[in-house]
Amino acid sequence: MKVSSILVTMIMIVSILFLIQVVAAVDGAACNTDDDCGASGYIGGEYCSVNDVYKDYKAVQCIDSVCHSNLQPTLINSCQYACTTGICILCDSNADCSDNNAYTSDMCNNAGTIESYCSHQAIDGRTHDIKIEDLRFWKVKFTELAYNRTVLVKDHAYDVAIDVRNIGNFTENVSLTGKILQGTDEFGSRNFESLINFPADEFRHDISTNVNFSFPVGYYNVSVMAQVINDSNLVNNVLTRQITIVNCIGNSDCHLGYTCQNSGMVSSQCVQITPVNITCSTNAQCGTNGYVGANSCMANNVTRNYVTYTCGNPGMNNSYCSNSTTIQVMQQCSDMCANGSCVNIACHNDNDCDDNRSNTDDSCINPGTVNSYCVNHGTNGNGGSSHGGGFCGDYICTTSEKTWCTEDCGVPFELTNRDVIRYVDTGDDYVNSSIIIDSPKEYGSTTEYATSYKQGLVFWIMVLLIILIVIFLIIILTLFLRR
Repeated sequence: MKVSSILVTMIMIVSILFLIQVVAAVDGAACNTDDDCGASGYIGGEYCSVNDVYKDYKAVQCIDSVCHSNLQPTLINSCQYACTTGICILCDSNADCSDNNAYTSDMCNNAGTIESYCSHQAIDGRTHDIKIEDLRFWKVKFTELAYNRTVLVKDHAYDVAIDVRNIGNFTENVSLTGKILQGTDEFGSRNFESLINFPADEFRHDISTNVNFSFPVGYYNVSVMAQVINDSNLVNNVLTRQITIVNCIGNSDCHLGYTCQNSGMVSSQCVQITPVNITCSTNAQCGTNGYVGANSCMANNVTRNYVTYTCGNPGMNNSYCSNSTTIQVMQQCSDMCANGSCVNIACHNDNDCDDNRSNTDDSCINPGTVNSYCVNHGTNGNGGSSHGGGFCGDYICTTSEKTWCTEDCGVPFELTNRDVIRYVDTGDDYVNSSIIIDSPKEYGSTTEYATSYKQGLVFWIMVLLIILIVIFLIIILTLFLRR
């Protein structure tokens, strides 16, 4: 290799002296914040180390009121053959450019210089040449806000996108591989979608794969390589971007109640905000959702108030509690709601009281109210009243001539003209007090009905007298025997 070792040595000595001066100017200085120690960033020029291109990154931080700095050599470019004055030398002779393809002519252009590069010309004049034209990172794809980031948040996912062009003369099958490197250490790799039958002079935009950058905080190189058989120019097959992985870029990268300090820097971190007058962090801290008060009525429905508690700006200094009340329907009433309960209405009109009997007048008292009830009074069979235009209540008034009473009703023990007997209609029998007598329908007239009643009464009186006489005779006989 035609590499000037003296020039390389001088550049390295100058870089080291510069770094010593910078570090000395920072370390030990008094500080209150990181900003008092100056800005972090790359310092010095690019230099060669182990035949690769490196550059130093200085990170400053205020720790215990004293400035501290940290220098980290960062790989900028991995040289295929050699490095000089911080620049890769790609080849020193044609042999360095061999692609082991007998059908191509391998050439080292500008051999031994920083402008050197390899080319592979097909013997028939045609070439295989795939070029990666761009490499970028999207937080949310196709949004300009997150376009082409170089500072990425740890444990976040990003779309890694590339643009590829076939500048050769053949249709190619292209494989695309990405790697994440820190120095020579590989932290991850990911294959992109292959380009099958990729025509000559064709351009493909935004070929992407999603990567979760769950790597330690620090500096990395993301390198993407396109591979085809017998590529005549390997220089444009690889594209590398340097990225920085940090804990946070803004407060949105931190949990609720935390803020991002040193945003976008390797030293960034999420720090808890000191709570000041935080009223609430959750809705539950403002109260328990539930029903309050007693049931009430609304539109014939049973309703009750329901209270919902909400925490506004939860976990913040300006957090506050609020509540809202809604009316919930507890029960839908079929008739009517009164005093928070469903009630049944006995009747709304006289038709609701119809007992399907032709010899009664059916009436609804207090219609449509909770106090409504039905009354069914007997009639004379011709639509007339059973009591001179009024009613006899639960009594039937009758005479031997089958006329109807016009005087006050009573409850006699014997049936005579214009006397009455109280009854309870059980379907076929009439009940008077506790005595069940046969239905009047079994007699030819009301007189026969009354006569039957009298005969029954006389029979029971005679039975009672006989019992009393027997008891009296037993008592007399007992007294006589005791003598």
